[in-house]
Amino acid sequence: MARQAEVPITPGVLSWAIAESGFAPDEVAAALKVSAAVMADWLAGQALPSLTQFRRLAHVLRRSTATFFLPTPPQAAGALVAFRAPPGAKARSLRPKERVRLREVTRLQKTVAWVERTFGGEPVDLPHLRVGSDAEAAGSALRAYVGVSSEAQAAWRSDSDAFRAWREAFENARVSVFALSMGEDAARGFSVWDDEAPLVAVNTYWNAAARIFTLFHELAHLATRTDSICVENDLETEIRDTTDDLERWCERVAGVALMPKADLLGALAQARVTGNADLAVARKIANQFRVSMRAAVLRLVDVERATWSLFHAIPPASDCKRPGGPPGKGRSLAKQRLDEYGRRTPRILISASQHEMLHPVEVMQHLDVTWEGLEELRQAVAG
Repeated sequence: MARQAEVPITPGVLSWAIAESGFAPDEVAAALKVSAAVMADWLAGQALPSLTQFRRLAHVLRRSTATFFLPTPPQAAGALVAFRAPPGAKARSLRPKERVRLREVTRLQKTVAWVERTFGGEPVDLPHLRVGSDAEAAGSALRAYVGVSSEAQAAWRSDSDAFRAWREAFENARVSVFALSMGEDAARGFSVWDDEAPLVAVNTYWNAAARIFTLFHELAHLATRTDSICVENDLETEIRDTTDDLERWCERVAGVALMPKADLLGALAQARVTGNADLAVARKIANQFRVSMRAAVLRLVDVERATWSLFHAIPPASDCKRPGGPPGKGRSLAKQRLDEYGRRTPRILISASQHEMLHPVEVMQHLDVTWEGLEELRQAVAG
């Protein structure tokens, strides 16, 4: 049997790609089913992968095959985002899935921003807020910017309807919203600022109500013009009640935006709750405002209608989705992209191709769809 041809990759580029992936060299070797010694030889330039191994290597590291033939590693673009952990949370590095998703959406963001600038669009006028400023005023400003009334919020029939409506409102306000599968051990969300194309991403591992809170938490980050990826507290870790901590401030602002004080106190009065709320009341508030139990309790603490002991009493699985079928089952590729990327990003890229700013093939590559999928997306965003 003829030996497969070896592929002349650049060792330094391979080392860079592994480091950027978040995997250790031994983990990459295991994924390729080669020994750690073989991987060490590739990194030292003393051996080369076969064509089959090379293709698998590019897939595992989520890099184009052309990358590995560069003479030197690409210029570093700096840290993708600032890692934000609330008080008491353990520090950690970005996980491989987070790195892949960040590269994916920031690549789309750069293209959307370029299109917006070329079209002559004005910078996004999201309120610019100072960390530690009055959370009630900050949350009210963000709620006004997104432009959803209390009456509209009260009319939503399910958490899923609420998430779709908030997402549409964000995108109408020129904030792209990505809903990405990243898994239980990944961050609940991240945000990346750009004057023409700010974005928020939420992890679809969690249920719709939890994602809604993440949306506004990340919007608060964008309002401070910071990029972040946020690790949530676990329910056994006490959150300090302080306005000078960025994460706690973002949580308070998100709570205000989702549950304006007058509306919240009105709901408590209507339920005839005169003292501190218990779990049953918190659940009712969560259902009424279409937010997570965690969001409801944090807001009740802020308005002094609950204590931190109620926060610790929240069932650990309250933010988890109900078991369902495999993700993506029964959906076309174009529908999957709409679910992941929203409508704003595909609409802008397709518009750019219609104005001959981008070739349709480039749009297909950006959105990772076939020609048929691009046509389906074109019809969907046009509608």
